Amino acid sequence: MAMAYSEDLRKAALSLIDSGKELEDVAVLLKISRASLFLWMKLRRETGSVAPKKDWRKGHGHKISDLEKLKKFADQNQGLTAVEMAEKWGGLTPKTMRKWLGRIGYTQKKRVMVTKNEMKKGVKHIWTR
Repeated sequence: MAMAYSEDLRKAALSLIDSGKELEDVAVLLKISRASLFLWMKLRRETGSVAPKKDWRKGHGHKISDLEKLKKFADQNQGLTAVEMAEKWGGLTPKTMRKWLGRIGYTQKKRVMVTKNEMKKGVKHIWTR
């Protein structure tokens, strides 16, 4: 992953530009793109600082943050399908529920019973440990 340039490098680059060096020369000398230099100049003009943003790469939030809570939920609702579990949990799609159940070690049994009547009704997914 890309890292932000340090504040010291940013200040040094801008001080070179302020002292009269050409922008292209500073870009070549410090191996920085001209676009970065323009952005730093704009940032300094607008905020007075060239410090990089803190914690800007947080990523997406997960739908299920507490795995212990999910394990208890799965143990209590072991006979339900992923669709039913997702509805009962709330705010999840069945695909997401299947993914998280797989992460905690649950597997799915595709057929509840191997009888002609049950097979005609369709495939049902029951989650077991």
